Amino acid sequence: MHIKKFISKPMKKIFILLSFVLTINVCIAQKTYTLNGYITDSKSGEALIGATVYSPTYKRGTATNAYGFYSVSLPTDTGTVIFSFIGYQPQMVKYKKTDTEKQLNIKLLEESSELTEVVIVGTSQAKEAINTTEGSVVSIKMKDIELLPSVLGESDIIKALQLMPGVTPGGELSTSMFVRGGEGDQNLVILDEAVVYNSGHLIGFFSVFNSDIIKDVKLYKGGFPASYGGRISSVMDVRMKEGNLNEYHANASVGVLSSKLAVEGPILKDKLSFILAGRRTYIDQVSKIFNFPIPFYFYDVNAKINWKITNNDRIFISTYLGNDVLYSPEFETDSLETDSLQTDSTGTMEPPSFGFTMGNKTLTVRWNHLFSSKLFSNTSLIYNNFRYDVEATDGFNNLLIRSSLEDYSAKTDFDYNLNSNNQISFGAMFTQHKFKPNLVYTTGEISEYIEGQNNLNLQTIEAAAYLLDDFTILKKLKINIGLRYGYVINDDITYEGLEPRLFVNWVINEKNSFKTGYSKMYQYLHRVSSSNFILPTDMYYPVTKLIKPQSSDLYFFSYSHNYEKQNVVLTMEAYQKQMYNLIEFREGTKLFLNNNFEEDLLSGNGYSYGFEILLQKTEGDVTGWIGYTFSRTARIFEEINFGEEYLAKNDRLHNFSAVAIFKISEKIDLSTNWIYLSGARFTPIIGQYLMPNAAQTGLEVIPVFAARNSVKMSEIHRLDASIIYKPGKNKNKRFESEWQIGMYNIYNRSAPYTIQIVYDERGYYQYQEPGLFGRVFSLSYSIKF
Repeated sequence: MHIKKFISKPMKKIFILLSFVLTINVCIAQKTYTLNGYITDSKSGEALIGATVYSPTYKRGTATNAYGFYSVSLPTDTGTVIFSFIGYQPQMVKYKKTDTEKQLNIKLLEESSELTEVVIVGTSQAKEAINTTEGSVVSIKMKDIELLPSVLGESDIIKALQLMPGVTPGGELSTSMFVRGGEGDQNLVILDEAVVYNSGHLIGFFSVFNSDIIKDVKLYKGGFPASYGGRISSVMDVRMKEGNLNEYHANASVGVLSSKLAVEGPILKDKLSFILAGRRTYIDQVSKIFNFPIPFYFYDVNAKINWKITNNDRIFISTYLGNDVLYSPEFETDSLETDSLQTDSTGTMEPPSFGFTMGNKTLTVRWNHLFSSKLFSNTSLIYNNFRYDVEATDGFNNLLIRSSLEDYSAKTDFDYNLNSNNQISFGAMFTQHKFKPNLVYTTGEISEYIEGQNNLNLQTIEAAAYLLDDFTILKKLKINIGLRYGYVINDDITYEGLEPRLFVNWVINEKNSFKTGYSKMYQYLHRVSSSNFILPTDMYYPVTKLIKPQSSDLYFFSYSHNYEKQNVVLTMEAYQKQMYNLIEFREGTKLFLNNNFEEDLLSGNGYSYGFEILLQKTEGDVTGWIGYTFSRTARIFEEINFGEEYLAKNDRLHNFSAVAIFKISEKIDLSTNWIYLSGARFTPIIGQYLMPNAAQTGLEVIPVFAARNSVKMSEIHRLDASIIYKPGKNKNKRFESEWQIGMYNIYNRSAPYTIQIVYDERGYYQYQEPGLFGRVFSLSYSIKF
């Protein structure tokens, strides 16, 4: 078996250094007393992710993990600690020796008056941003997202992330993201640890994440912990709510194009809870009223069960199901669930019809176990599936084209609190990928022209293990050093690689810090998209002998300052990213119904560098942020652009966003945002010439292209606004309602989404940039009870 190794001498040195650091830290560990437990919402029992635990006496602390668990070691068995979380009343607790011998669970009470601030790093988290070793990270609370201007009345976590520095949208109203010069498939998107391969609905206008069931979202742009891997540009970690353990609640909303409903409550109070949420668009039904049918809709369903078995054991089961459906009036969508096509039993010729479905399925089963006050573990079994089907029927002719990717995964993670200055994490994962691209089923005369193929089944095994240590030395210097080992094997070849991670935070004082870091990432699968087909027919393929793993080296340096009196946080960050084994396709390559596309693949490298500024105000009646990115992204392929370096299509020199939230009164919030984005790039035709065709029977017009991506489309700028009105609870205090009125693109400047060539009366051609949307009005109403 041929083995391709990605192990260099510098990586081996980092591995030795990591082992040395761990050994030293174990040797110097001193006698301590450990407080541990869970921090939850006092009303719902929901775990609070990122809540802080701090000892003012010893100036030591920690934050809860993704399950609300904390463990902090202190030098004495008596003292005072403060538990806090943004939007909740801080709680000061005097602990004693008996508290260090059992779990100290804390229930925080939500502040009585509603918070108005849009907080990317909350009040209690501003100092955490100064002190943590995490860098290049964006974390947004769902309550804050709901205050932002929404598109067609739908709050969207991806749209909110696109307003942050370093994140470029793929197009107008698109949910695709290009993070620091990367491509869309280089983002790892996970929902309760399950990979989501397609994050958009309605050709990308809506994300698959229903805001009613999402509790937390975090985007890593560069400072990747060693626990993450498999992509080279970013990690988007989305966590679902767990379900109210104490009371039953429901939330329903109606918008211009969609409606949704969420229900949650206890099955066994304080022991077992559930949450269920569904969403569906009804554009297919509304359009019939205007006698202009649009045969398209999407739906998604989320569900989760949370079971507290004992104080040391918890089980979580969560699932997601979503589909986009496009159909002709005669088309029956249920037929897409079959693996073959048949005419009806009577042999009656069916009328022409067409159908398309695309969707995701995920299922995650997780077990939390507490071995001791210092050692926490989570073990997960995960299933996920991405699939699209294209079906066409014309008389007795039937055609079904299908592509799918199915994963079966198991992973385990451990968090060990060695002492107050040292936290160790380690774990491993295993995934079986099943790729089924370009499956074709045919019946009728069409079988003579399009050959059926249903035996293409590619499988790979991917495994990884990691170890990281987050520790503090000299009180001011915080270090996170980690190492991840990845391994993938298929029938033809095996690849493996070491991924070192190193992040350093020099805390000058409580208001200032400098951070720097390095991340090595590998990616063992690729997404290919056909430009010759109008539908979003993305196909995923594994690495092969010809398609090598993509990889990246990312360096960053940042400075943060906390203007405490003004409630303003300033972050400035510079980065440099090198990317290797990127793929492009030869001009004119057809991927649809093409199983030999590897021959048309080209391999090359790329780089991106940039400077980001984020200035955010986190408290007061006027809150928000200003973000700016200056960046440059380029590619180098030997067989493209004559081997010369060229700018990437998604290269955007300037990216500016300004977001403001105004607290008008207790019942009214006004939000607005303005964006400016440099235009995307394209390759223009600069001339034409005539050439005899192959049969020598005529002439063909051959275009002459300029340098690759040498022309920039027009820039994008847009102003959005929304007003949220909350009448308050009704007289019986059984429910509360909310109206949201929004306007997208207020001054009606359409953003160009494509390039078209048109000819004038003289026969000369020119380029036009048609816009997709002008001014869009939205209205939604929601009720909670």
